[in-house]
Parts: sequence; C-alpha cells; structure tokens
Amino acid sequence: MQEPCGVTVLLSGRIDSTALVAFYLSRGIVVRGIHFDYGQPCFVGEQRAVQRIASHYKTPITTINLGLSITSDNRVNASKT
Repeated sequence: MQEPCGVTVLLSGRIDSTALVAFYLSRGIVVRGIHFDYGQPCFVGEQRAVQRIASHYKTPITTINLGLSITSDNRVNASKT
C-alpha cells in the first residue's frame, strides 16, 4: 500500500492559498501550512487569518521568522543576531 503524499502550502491568509488548502484536502491529500514573517507591516493581520484557516481546516502550520524588518521608506533591514 502506498503511503499518502502531502503538500506544503504557503499561507498568506488570503483566498488563493485558502482555496489551495480546500482543493488538496478535498482530494484526500495531507496539507501542511507554512507562513513567513519577513517584517511586513501587515504580519499581525496575516497571522490571525492564517491561524483561522489552519483551525478551520485542522491543518498544522509553521511560521518562520526571517529576521527582517521593513522601514517606513520600504527598505528591508536584516536583524543582527
């Protein structure tokens, strides 16, 4: 018997990634979500939406902090760690 394959979906919290989660689950495919924190100003709202999507579909998610921040003049700064 073949083991079930799975996919990892990049979750943005918007309709496109949500539709992909629903699509794969409807076909019996195991779905994992991944979400990146790259210092975007809308991260808190995105994270809230991603959590709701994951909760609704009972899908595990991983959030990865890239250690970046975006300044008011849209420059990206890397954290010094």
